[in-house]
Amino acid sequence: MTPPQLLSVPERFQALYKSMDRDNVNREALLRCYHPDIEFIDPFHHICGISDLTDYFVGLYENVSAIDFQFLQQWHSGDSLVMSWQMQYIHPRINRGRPVLVDGLSELRIKDDAIIYHRDYFDAGQMLYQHLPLFGRMIRWLKRRMAA
Repeated sequence: MTPPQLLSVPERFQALYKSMDRDNVNREALLRCYHPDIEFIDPFHHICGISDLTDYFVGLYENVSAIDFQFLQQWHSGDSLVMSWQMQYIHPRINRGRPVLVDGLSELRIKDDAIIYHRDYFDAGQMLYQHLPLFGRMIRWLKRRMAA
């Protein structure tokens, strides 16, 4: 196995997300990949700094029973990188505890051999809302109406 310091930023990013779960989310693991001044944005949050990002991930992962990322493609341009991925997770209160699949993209910017900017693009309905009892019925109804 290659030591983490010898891996490229994209390799460290993938290794982090393949290994992260509720038992090993911590500042040291995140700092192997992220810059201390990281700016992280997803459809639900805008976070600045490694301490706030650590707190966010600890809270996010504490109730997830299982999570797995499959990285599909990546595109580089200078210090920018985009990765497509599919996440599968299980949360006991979402989708009746059955697996949920989410397709997404991560836009990453690199500074000093670390990720300084991370923005995730994904469908919040696919991730969460359509799997909640009331919202789910409403979203499925809206999707059917829009497809007609």
